Parts: sequence; C-alpha cells; structure tokens
Amino acid sequence: MDSINNSHIHKKSRSISCCGTAVLLHHVPNVIFAQISVAWYNISDLLSEKVVGILKMQSNNDFSKGSISSNIIRLAVPMTLAQLVNVLYNIVDRIYIGRIGADATNALTGLGVCFPIITIVIAFANLVSTGGSPLFSMQRGAGNDEEAEAIMGNCLTLLLCFGLSLTVIGLLIRRPLLLALGASETTLPYSMSYITIYLIGNVFVMLSLGLNSFINAQGFGRTGMLTVIIGAVLNLILDPIFIFLLDMGVRGAAYATVLS
Repeated sequence: MDSINNSHIHKKSRSISCCGTAVLLHHVPNVIFAQISVAWYNISDLLSEKVVGILKMQSNNDFSKGSISSNIIRLAVPMTLAQLVNVLYNIVDRIYIGRIGADATNALTGLGVCFPIITIVIAFANLVSTGGSPLFSMQRGAGNDEEAEAIMGNCLTLLLCFGLSLTVIGLLIRRPLLLALGASETTLPYSMSYITIYLIGNVFVMLSLGLNSFINAQGFGRTGMLTVIIGAVLNLILDPIFIFLLDMGVRGAAYATVLS
C-alpha cells in the first residue's frame, strides 16, 4: 500500500514539475521580450539624446547669423587645408615606393600611369559632391529638411552607381587602357597591380570623397577637414607596413590608399 502511495505521490510530483516547467517555458519568451524592450528603450533614449545634441550643434552653424566674411573664412580655411592634405596620398605613396629597391623606378613609372584613371574616379566623385552639396545646403537653409534628405540620398545612390560602374568597366579594360596611357611591358605589371586593387575599393573611395562635401555643407568645416586628415595619417602609417613589413610593394601602397 505504501509503495502504491509513493508511486502516486511520485507521479503527482512529476506532473507538478512538468506543469511548472511548462509554465516557466511559457513565461520565458515574455521575460526575454520584456528585457529586449527595456534594452531597446534605453538605446532609443540614448539615440534621442545624441540627435538632440547634433541638432544643437547644427543650430550653432546658422549662416544667417554673423558676418558673411567670417562665415566664409570659418568654412574656407578648413576646406582649403583638407584639399592640401588630400594631395599627400599620392605623394606619400611615391615616397615609399621610391625606396623599395632596384625596381623603384619602374614601380614609380607604373604608378604614374595610373594617375589619369584615379583622376577620372575623383572627377565623378566631384561631379556628385559639387553638384549635390550646394542644393542640399540651400534646401536646409530654406528649412526644407525632407527635400535636403532626398537630395543627399540621391547623391549617395549616384555615388554607388558610378562607383560600381567604374569598377566593372575599369577592371574589364584596365590592360588596354594602361597601355594606351603609356605603360610599357616593363611597367605594366606594377600598373596592373596598383589599379586593380584601387578599382576594387573604388566604391569606398568615391563615398569618402563625395560625401565629405555634405559635411562641409552643414557648416562642419573642421569635421570635414578632420576626416581627410585622419585618412592621410592612416595612409602614412599603413604604407610602410604594407609595402615593407608585409613585402607587398606596389600592391601594399594600393591597399593602404583604399583602406585609409
């Protein structure tokens, strides 16, 4: 009789345990959902504070206040310095490549042949940035934020389309194009190595060049300058690492340029 009771009690306790487990499993998703909701609320609150901070910063860049000359100087000086720093990319590459050894002359010549193609990339980036950023700035000044966002979004799409198109077309015709630009059989391998890597990372190059003008168009001239300076400093650091430490030569210079 005791064994029957013990068996009954064991079954009952097991049933209660199963019910408790089922109830627990039923509530676990609710608990997880509640935790996710709390985390999302905290993140949203933090983002809201950041947005408010950005809006306050933007209010300090009101071009309708102050003299015209001071506003122009405040933007023109950082933008001019950024353009001067931007020239360092090619100069730094040539300085390091000129020290790679016996093939330095051919490597420098091969890199020079790539310059017209790089200029085409920069031209398409400037086509979008110099055309879109003034329209963007005018719409923001008129208080049409939605129109300004649409202009910037269209410019971003154009940069992506131009970047991908130039990458595909450039990779398909790079050899005959380099030969047409003056590359010889001796310098062609160096030109091919550099321009192939550059074209693969072309989209990122165009985005950094094209969207920087929209930073300046919002009145953040120093921020736009800092983005260029950070890239130039990174290029200065990465060049010797890729070219000499990793023994990648001209390919290392291209990797450093694209990454920075």
